[in-house]
Amino acid sequence: MLYLFLTLILLIAQFLAPPVHAQDALQLKEYACLAFSPQTFKDCLKEVRDTGAPLIKITKPIICESRQDCSFAISDSGRSFQISPSSPENKFIRRNDFGYSLLTIDGSANLTLRDLSFEDVGQTPCPSGTTCPPLIIIKNSSSILLDKLNFSGTRGASLLLSDPKNISITGSTFKNSFKTGLEVKAQGVTEGLRIENNTFQDNSGTGLIFQARSADSAQGLITSNKFINNHSKGAYDNCTYPCIGSQLKVSGPTTNLRLSDNIVTGGVNTLFDSLGLYSSGIEVGGTNINNTLLFCNEISGNRGSGVVQAGPFSNISALVISENKIWGNGLNLNIPTATADENNCYTSECKLSCLSK
Repeated sequence: MLYLFLTLILLIAQFLAPPVHAQDALQLKEYACLAFSPQTFKDCLKEVRDTGAPLIKITKPIICESRQDCSFAISDSGRSFQISPSSPENKFIRRNDFGYSLLTIDGSANLTLRDLSFEDVGQTPCPSGTTCPPLIIIKNSSSILLDKLNFSGTRGASLLLSDPKNISITGSTFKNSFKTGLEVKAQGVTEGLRIENNTFQDNSGTGLIFQARSADSAQGLITSNKFINNHSKGAYDNCTYPCIGSQLKVSGPTTNLRLSDNIVTGGVNTLFDSLGLYSSGIEVGGTNINNTLLFCNEISGNRGSGVVQAGPFSNISALVISENKIWGNGLNLNIPTATADENNCYTSECKLSCLSK
């Protein structure tokens, strides 16, 4: 009888207890640090460092009028925590001064940025003779998830990853930047870079610039993204005019990269079209590019080339262009040192066999 009674008590306790994921969500909410101004956001960053608070919740728009107020930094942090808003309108907005990075993450790990929006408002120019720095810089950091972020109208590049490892960018939008949407640059060998299900649209420069040598066991992935009308105002990066402009650029040294299931369309360079300098779809440029696969992408409607190689051509090997749908571009392929295999197709009606696999 005692055994039956204890069993009944246990069953009742299990029924009344919230599921584990609900407990985790409750803990995050209960111990959240609330940020509603530049100063309170700085205070929350300090609280995370000092006490290990698991969540910074943005409860009002963070309006940034100067770098003294809003040059935020996270450095040498290994604590696991998340930054997210309580509602979509609670975004970060920079005004008047765009000559500084809003957020710099350096030497840190185990961080999640989710559902955050970043917007630059106003026509203030960059400091004389310079390019506005990236809005967010993440360098020498690892195990970071950037999920459902929204960048709009940034005066410099929206996001720069420098020497990253095990970083994922998913479900995010990069629109209307005055420069580049996303830049990835790595000096040494990296791993676990994943850029998936994002939208790059109407950026003045290239939507995505990628340069990284990935380890054999952890291939870099650029997959299931949409690139629409980037390089729309001829904002060039690391080249002297005139040079090739593109929506997605892979530069060297890069190894072990897979670009698959992306849509790259409508590269219309409104500033330089009249000079015959058209935006291309995917550009593979520079030296030391190896083991790079372009697979199952649809590349269309770019006034330049669908896929183009930019000189100098040196040490480019195992560049595989297979089962892509490349059509309606000014020139579908311009690849002097590579060969596209026979499984690519070049009309709007053709079907990619890779989509049925």
